[in-house]
Amino acid sequence: MDDAQVRALGSVGTAIELGGYVGIGKTGVITSQFDRLSASLSYRKDVASGHKSTVLAPTINYVTPLSLRAIAGVFVSAERVGEGYADRYFSIDQGQSLASGLPIYNARSGWKNWTLGALAGHSISGDLRSGWQLFGTVVYRKLLNDFADSPIVARNGSSNQWLGALGVAYSF
Repeated sequence: MDDAQVRALGSVGTAIELGGYVGIGKTGVITSQFDRLSASLSYRKDVASGHKSTVLAPTINYVTPLSLRAIAGVFVSAERVGEGYADRYFSIDQGQSLASGLPIYNARSGWKNWTLGALAGHSISGDLRSGWQLFGTVVYRKLLNDFADSPIVARNGSSNQWLGALGVAYSF
C-alpha cells in the first residue's frame, strides 16, 4: 500500500538482526509415527542502526504426512519486541506528526503480534521423499496492543494481515 501520510513519516535505517534459535521436537505424536510436533524460540538483536532492539519469537509447529504424496501442517507463533523496535516502526514524534498529519504516538515494547498459518504440499513425482513438490501456504497475523493502536496501523493500515504463497521444491 502506498500511503502519502506514512511516506511523509520518513525512512528508517536498515536493521541487521543477528540471533539464535533453540527448539525441541517429537516425531510420532498424534496421527502417525511420521508426524512431528515441535516448539522453538528465536531471539534476534539489531546490530546496526535500524531499531537497536530485540525480537523474541516462540513458535509451535505440527506437520503430518497425509500419504506418500501429500503433507499438511499448521503453526502458531508470536513476537515480543523491545522498546527500540516499537519506537522506530510504530511511534510518531512531533516532527513526523507535523510532516504527516498523523497524531503524536508513543509505542511501548511488548507483544507485537500472533500468527497462525497452514501449509500443504503435494508431490508431483509421487513421493515426498524425493523429486518435485508443489507447496501452498496461508498465514494470518494479528497485530496487538500499542502496535495495533498506532495511527500508522489504526488509521492508515490494518491490524489484520494475510499472506498467501505458492512454491515449488525439489528433494533428493
